[in-house]
Amino acid sequence: MTISKEKTLLGERIEMLCEEKKLTLVEVERACNLGNGTLRKWINGTVPNASSLSAIADYFKVSLDWLMGKSDNRSKFEEWSRKYDVERLKNEAKTFEMLGKIKQIFSNVELVDITEHELNMLQVYVEALAETRKKVLEEFKDTRK
Repeated sequence: MTISKEKTLLGERIEMLCEEKKLTLVEVERACNLGNGTLRKWINGTVPNASSLSAIADYFKVSLDWLMGKSDNRSKFEEWSRKYDVERLKNEAKTFEMLGKIKQIFSNVELVDITEHELNMLQVYVEALAETRKKVLEEFKDTRK
């Protein structure tokens, strides 16, 4: 049987994960319902089946691609984050949320031709209004005591 680079890297990564968690191969095999010696066989180049490999990735909370040496992104979140550009999505969601608030406040204003600068100015204005409202409500609450 030929040992591919990926199989060798798989073995290295399994050993590294066990070392990091201070676990023996036997402990991991038991936790993942694998037969005795299964991980040692993988480390030595035996091709693992998909469900067993997936069990190991889940157990160590690493991505399957990383475990197999097909990715440098160790965690599932890193892989997902890279794939879907989480920061950009988060910023877009914030922008859509702010647009919704602005549209409620300025329901008669057409927002189709609004520039990014104008949108930012409106966002600052809405945030200032929200802060002022909060202060007024706090002061009002204090006067009712």
